[in-house]
Amino acid sequence: MLPAVGLRKATEECFATATKSLGLTLHADLARPLLLVPTDSEVLTMMMWSLLLIAMGWSMACAQQSGIPTVSPEEVFRRLKDTSIVVLDVRTPAEFAEGHIPGARLIPVQELEQRLRELEPVRNKTVIAYCRSGGRSAYATQLLQRHGFKVFSMRGGILEWQRQKYPTATPQSPPRRIQ
Repeated sequence: MLPAVGLRKATEECFATATKSLGLTLHADLARPLLLVPTDSEVLTMMMWSLLLIAMGWSMACAQQSGIPTVSPEEVFRRLKDTSIVVLDVRTPAEFAEGHIPGARLIPVQELEQRLRELEPVRNKTVIAYCRSGGRSAYATQLLQRHGFKVFSMRGGILEWQRQKYPTATPQSPPRRIQ
């Protein structure tokens, strides 16, 4: 568990990162209540996703302290052709379509619990989950661990993968479900 000062700093950093990634410029003093007032349903949806990203970012900030197993993009790249691993993208279909790790399977994190049965055929393999920056995959890793899977979260997500100039693929057809 992070100490209160560390938790506050991590929360502020996650808030800044999440809002910046959504193209928002928000400043908040987290010592005071924050009131968000949407102007329409589209803004409400964006705000809800922002709060979810903040929560997931906080989850990633605590990943090392809570025992979430992680793996580096370098290790994932070295093991891409290894048939004993399954690379699981937990982002949205739109994010997946923009570029994903070659051979990755898509199950968005918000659907993961309902679609666990799709992973039964690969239960004997090591699952490597990734997302944009690591927050959603940290959550997915915890969920899959609770259901008995051997799973790791890729540190830094697809952003770190791309920063290191590893290859990405784009689908020619809709993403496949795990079979």
